[in-house]
Amino acid sequence: NRYLAMGIFLFGIIGNILNTLVLSQRQLRSNPCSWLFLVSSIFCLISLCSSLIPRFLSTWNTDITNTNDILCKLRVFIYYNSMTIAFWLIALATIDRWLSSSTTVNYRHKSTLKNAKRGMLAIIIISTMIETQQIFCYKANLIHTPLKCYTKTVTCGILSDLTFALITVFVPLTLMFIFGLKIISNVRQTQARLRPIAAPIAD
Repeated sequence: NRYLAMGIFLFGIIGNILNTLVLSQRQLRSNPCSWLFLVSSIFCLISLCSSLIPRFLSTWNTDITNTNDILCKLRVFIYYNSMTIAFWLIALATIDRWLSSSTTVNYRHKSTLKNAKRGMLAIIIISTMIETQQIFCYKANLIHTPLKCYTKTVTCGILSDLTFALITVFVPLTLMFIFGLKIISNVRQTQARLRPIAAPIAD
């Protein structure tokens, strides 16, 4: 928690700050995929700060989220919500790349900054609604639990873990994999269309 968390924190902060600086340039902000990666990097920064800083402080018993119920709930909600949003924005960026690489004109026209912002807003709203359950499930000053800021019942623990495993990790990663394969297929179709066909030589 002390040394490994600090290493992950430093590398994560540096990497996401560099992503944010590069992707926030004017010429990249107009690209829907770059926009989604930019916002995803910002939410990754929020997730890193909300998860690793308290772990680091807990090694000196200075993590006030363990004893303050409001801060405990707020930290957990921010962590889960920002992580979920970040993963889904990357999945949405993959879908956008599939649309933009499609050989169908109508699909390519759907890859716009306006649609990307609409998708981002929908993801933020839905994720916030889903992760609100963390506020009711987590409690500070618990005993006989791995952490003092932890789920107060077994049911809450199972619900929280299932939500993280399915909604935050499995579904967006599955979408990334599926649409990643579709992007490869689109690129191959484009190359096949552009490849010149040798004409038969007449005798």
